[in-house]
Amino acid sequence: MAVGDITNMEQSNLLQQKREHEVALVGAFKREKDKDMALQALTASNVAAMDLAKQREKEPGNQDVTKFAMENLRLKEDIRRLKLISEEGEWERMNEQIIILQNKLLDALDWKLMHESDPSTTQRNISEMVNDASNDCNLLASTKVNGLAMIYIIIKDDKVNTSNNII
Repeated sequence: MAVGDITNMEQSNLLQQKREHEVALVGAFKREKDKDMALQALTASNVAAMDLAKQREKEPGNQDVTKFAMENLRLKEDIRRLKLISEEGEWERMNEQIIILQNKLLDALDWKLMHESDPSTTQRNISEMVNDASNDCNLLASTKVNGLAMIYIIIKDDKVNTSNNII
């Protein structure tokens, strides 16, 4: 073999080694790039998990806010219903019906008194029943007054809250 052939052969070996070295570098670069992408995906997943944990921490507060909002809506509906009852004179109608029922009860007790055989026991029973009915009527009247006062307070507070919300 000639000297020129040896140099060609050395050059060929050098080129071969250079290609192998480049292939190894490209492979290492690809592995590094894949590791970077996996690390970025893991980081993104970790950030998403942390955001989800923060959101879950806030949920009990959100549930309380939702509960208070629902309670507020229920109370507003109660106020509206009580306003309608007050405006339509429902309390007066109920009071009239109670008076009618009291009169019927007294008539029934009078009839019973007239048709009972032992008037002394009947008289005591009737007196107790009349007192109970009278106490119930007084309780109803005070409940009516308290209820109307409560409606007035609720309506007044509702108007104040509404005017504060407008401002």
